[in-house]
Amino acid sequence: MKVILKFLKNGIVSNEALEKIYVLPKELYVLIKDSTIYPSKTKELKLETKTEEKQLFVQRMMELNAIDSVELVSLRGVGPFYASQILKYRIKIGGYYKKEQLLEVWKMKTETYEQLISQLIIDSENIRKIALNTVSFDNLYAHPYLSYAQANSIVKMRLQQGGFASIEDILSSKLIDRGTYERMLPYLSLN
Repeated sequence: MKVILKFLKNGIVSNEALEKIYVLPKELYVLIKDSTIYPSKTKELKLETKTEEKQLFVQRMMELNAIDSVELVSLRGVGPFYASQILKYRIKIGGYYKKEQLLEVWKMKTETYEQLISQLIIDSENIRKIALNTVSFDNLYAHPYLSYAQANSIVKMRLQQGGFASIEDILSSKLIDRGTYERMLPYLSLN
């Protein structure tokens, strides 16, 4: 796609120029060559190209909790490795509630993160919730924001109290500090 956009910036004024785009499959060229219209002025083409690029950028704003690997790879700065890591971490944490969580992804570089944040939006409705009053120890401990001791403390408190009346009740554990609570809050529900 980048190669084609580069050719468009320089100007394509004939089918011969179109045919020189080496990434354009021959079959596609044969299909479109008879229906192409070329502008008479290069400046018009450059204006159209910039508008097309802006439209592509606007269309590429994607929801981080719903995006798949193919869509991720289509974003600027993301290859198959990062797409895989972003999706693995999304599954592990139950979805992203803020863009900064991308910095927690294994091997995420600041430069890649900076490129990504302008292309993504987040819908926190797509986060998988943990039901504090019914979740098993194993499922709670699987969340990367909780340690073994913290997950164990929450489950034991729930058993002792006969369930939690509010999510904030987990703060009564000496092992759950305010920071951990704030990080976990978007993932927690009572039922």
